[in-house]
Amino acid sequence: MALPISMNPIFILTAAAMQFAQVSSPSSGIAASLFVAVVWSAIGAGLFVYGKKTSSIPAMTAAVGLIVTGYFVSSAIWMSLICTAILAVAFFILRDG
Repeated sequence: MALPISMNPIFILTAAAMQFAQVSSPSSGIAASLFVAVVWSAIGAGLFVYGKKTSSIPAMTAAVGLIVTGYFVSSAIWMSLICTAILAVAFFILRDG
């Protein structure tokens, strides 16, 4: 049984991201940066749990990188680019190893 479109988690996240993008106040960059930091940190937490269960040092290291990036990078775009690069490197290391 499929969920109705309004209950679909992807639809809810997309709608929330669109609302952040439409905010035109001076603090919208701060809100976008905070939102992106929370999303990447959540992905990092999930990757850390995966690395812990599989005893994978590269996965746990990449997860810590994803979590810590939000503390040092204030731009949402740069944070996303850096976290995407971290995930790409981790993917290629985990794929070959």
